[in-house]
Amino acid sequence: MNTPPTSEKDEAASPSSIAPIHQHDLLTSCVHCGLCLEVCPTYQSSGDENNSPRGRLRLWREEAEGRLAADPWTARYTAECVGCLACETACPANVPYGELLEQVRHDHVATGRTRPRRSLRLAAWLTRRPQWFNRAMGPVRWLRGIGLTPHRLMFPGNPPLYESTAAYARRLTN
Repeated sequence: MNTPPTSEKDEAASPSSIAPIHQHDLLTSCVHCGLCLEVCPTYQSSGDENNSPRGRLRLWREEAEGRLAADPWTARYTAECVGCLACETACPANVPYGELLEQVRHDHVATGRTRPRRSLRLAAWLTRRPQWFNRAMGPVRWLRGIGLTPHRLMFPGNPPLYESTAAYARRLTN
C-alpha cells in the first residue's frame, strides 16, 4: 500500500504538529536571567526557586519532555502563582508566561490533577445566580460603606506588602 508523499509544507500546517512545537518553543524561550525573581511575590515570600516563574517554566518543560513525572508538587507550584504577570513585564526575552500559565492550569484541571479552588467554584456558581450573588455581596458592600476594605481587615495599620503592578509599571516607564 503506497501512501502519497507529503511535503514539509503539509506537515507544518497540520494542527497536531503546530501546538507541541509552539508550546515547546515557548517553554524554552526563558534565558534564565533571574529578573523575574525580583518581582515575583510568591518567590519573594517563599524563597523557593520552584515557586518562581523561572522555576515553574523549568518544571513545565521537564514535564513536557518526559524528564519529570507528573506529580502533585508541579501542580502545587502552578496553583501558588498569583497570576500578577509582573514577570512578563520584567522579562527581557518576552516569555509569554501568562499564556503558558493559563494553558498549564487548564491542562491540570482537564486531566484531573487539580481542581479549581473551592472559592473559585463558589464564585462561578454565584455569578450564574444573580439573586444569590447580590445576597453574598451584601456584607461586602456594608463593610466598604463603613471604610473596612479587605486589606484593612487582614493587615490593620500595615502598609501593603507589595507595590501594585500598575505603580511598578508606571515607575519603570517614567
